[in-house]
Formats: sequence, C-alpha cells, structure tokens
Amino acid sequence: MREPGKPYYPPHIYLDNQVYFITAGIIDGKPFLASEEARWLVRDELRASVIDYHIELMAWVILHNHYHTLFRIERKEQLVAFLKRFHGKTAIELNKLHGTPGRRVWRNYWDHCPRSERDMYSIFNYIHINPIKHGLLTLPRLRVDEENGVYVISTTELPDLHSLLLTYKFSSYPFYTRKLGLEGITNVWLDYPVPSSWGRDGF
Repeated sequence: MREPGKPYYPPHIYLDNQVYFITAGIIDGKPFLASEEARWLVRDELRASVIDYHIELMAWVILHNHYHTLFRIERKEQLVAFLKRFHGKTAIELNKLHGTPGRRVWRNYWDHCPRSERDMYSIFNYIHINPIKHGLLTLPRLRVDEENGVYVISTTELPDLHSLLLTYKFSSYPFYTRKLGLEGITNVWLDYPVPSSWGRDGF
C-alpha cells in the first residue's frame, strides 16, 4: 500500500491513445494462481473488464503468481478504472475461492509503453513465452544468445515451441495462432526476438 504523500513505486505512466504493457504480481510472490480454477477466475474477469472499459486487449498470459497484458486504450482514465476493477474483483473472488476474506492479493503493478512496433511485438512474444520461462511448460532447447541478448528460437525449433504453447490454456497464444495461421505466428517469432534481459523480471 502506498504511504500518504509518497509517490507510487514504480512510477506509473498515464497517457491517452497508448499501448500499455502491464505486469502485476501477487503479494510476496505467493502462488495464489497455482490452481487452474484460480487462473480461470482471473481470465474470466480479465475478459469482462476489458469489455466493460472498452479496452483493446492485444496479448495476455496468467501464471502461478503474476500476469502480463498488452492492450491499447484511448483515454488514460480507462487504465485507472480497468485496473481498479480487475484487481479489486479478482482479489475478492480469489479470497472467496481460498477462504481468506480480507487477504491482500495484488501488489503494485509495473507498466511500460512500447516505443516502436518492434518493441511492441517483442513484448507480444515475451508474453507468450512466459509459461516456458517460468517452468509451467518445458522446452529444453530454449536458450539465450548472450552476444545479442535475445532468446534463441530457430526455424527448426519453432514447431516444438508452437505445439507446446498451444497446450497452455491461460494465454492469448491459441487465439493468435488461429488468427494469423502457422506461417504468420512463425514470422512474428523470427522477426521480433525476445530480449533475454526481460528474463530477470523479478517474479
């Protein structure tokens, strides 16, 4: 909780007509979202909240103790209202699920506004690779190119990556596979590599 008179940390960005990459974690990194029931609950509320606040959801993933979203807003007021509703409603419902009324659930969120199309699509790929990064899915050949500072995903490895990510129900990856087709999603992986520095996100 923010102390009165103290700035938010991390400081937040409030801009109109902007794409936002938002990450929020469970307090103290606890695995409140470890069960599928908990992740379905968060997913359903995410869908309801973006509809109610007219937000264009571009990518998302829900993990055992945090989530990532990429979305576009027209007015900065949408961001504040959306996060207040989404975090408030999911906190109440998760506490009902776990029998822990009044427990604090979410800590402060982190935001970033992509600076370019390349930045935005690298974030898009980063969001979708998270189930592997956090060990919820296993792809032994995923590795880092230290010289260029990116995750290495070759054309020979892409079929395995693709098949694996399709099995994860709590992300937008299956939707974009249907929308873009295999060739389209493959080109996104190859054209916009994920910076390996993002692997140290603290969650």
